[in-house]
Amino acid sequence: MRDVSARFGVATLVVWTGCSTSTGTFDSPSDPILDAAAEVSTDAMADGEAVGPGDAETEGSATDVYPDMDNDGMDLEAAAGDGTLLERSYVGPEGTRDYLLYEPAGYDGTPRALVVALHGCSQSASHFATASGYNRLADQHGFIVVWPEQSLLANTALCWNWFLPGHQRRDVGEAAVIAAIVGEVGKTHALDPKRIHAVGMSAGAAMAVVLGAVFPDVFASIGSVEGCPFQGTPCVGSASVLPAATLATYVVSAMGARARPVPLFAIQGSLDINVPPANGDLLVKQWVLAADVVDDNLSNQSISSFPHHVSDDSAHGYSFRRSVYVDGAGKDFIEYLEVKGLGHAWPGASVSLAFSDTQGPSATEGSWHFLEAHPMP
Repeated sequence: MRDVSARFGVATLVVWTGCSTSTGTFDSPSDPILDAAAEVSTDAMADGEAVGPGDAETEGSATDVYPDMDNDGMDLEAAAGDGTLLERSYVGPEGTRDYLLYEPAGYDGTPRALVVALHGCSQSASHFATASGYNRLADQHGFIVVWPEQSLLANTALCWNWFLPGHQRRDVGEAAVIAAIVGEVGKTHALDPKRIHAVGMSAGAAMAVVLGAVFPDVFASIGSVEGCPFQGTPCVGSASVLPAATLATYVVSAMGARARPVPLFAIQGSLDINVPPANGDLLVKQWVLAADVVDDNLSNQSISSFPHHVSDDSAHGYSFRRSVYVDGAGKDFIEYLEVKGLGHAWPGASVSLAFSDTQGPSATEGSWHFLEAHPMP
């Protein structure tokens, strides 16, 4: 039986399809190279490309970010499956965020896997849930889904602030809030601690990568669709100004004493002009180079920086190249899909909405099958 509460409201925005600047940040140690790169990214995202309500100037007319729905919100009925969709809010020392929680059909209180699904810029939790169809897949496989929602006060385009150092930490900021939401869900629902995963689209994908870097002890594996490398600014509009080897050191440093190779599923569209394809390549290279260090504390090719196997395929409209990297034990560790013709969108979407594409391969099915196969060691 479906239990859907009142609609999750979303303000009408004048938005660009990329990311936006934040209205606040947190103190963190200064890194001149990273600070300079972040400034480039922030400038690129703010130059008339992301405008919040109340800003003095806008360029052109307002973008209809929900072309098939009302702009003041999306009916939660469209986001639900056959289970129960709940509205909740987390309030804690790390911050405050609303979120949706989906209990799959047949949930009986036994420990389940949890997927944290993070929306992109100008989306809401319900928008991403509707487009991706993750809740209906959860009904089939019995996992729980949590949908954190960015606050308009934190970012005028509803982007997760993945690019700001204050949100790339364990103790404060948005990464900490999302981890705290997982902890809160664990108090009311039976979760399998070895099967907690994060996946996202665009800015949500970049934040999922942040979670993998700063909480490798919490998230068993992560998924990125049209996302960015960890601290890999500017990303929006161009690739990171830093090489993969340097970016890998940021991952190793962020993981600290909890360091381990965190499995990664990634999709990158060849026609994405918001997050250009070079970012997908950099993310994969960053992740495999970091894993090569953290598995034995040496950069020694114990995990190869080259894919173990590469194949070309097609699915429901798009052709794609699938590259698989393996860890030191020979097990699949990174799965990277480069989709020819895909723009800045979630492929294989359930419905045609902004930042979604109904042509395949399915990011929903592909990411879940990867996450499911990679529990915490």
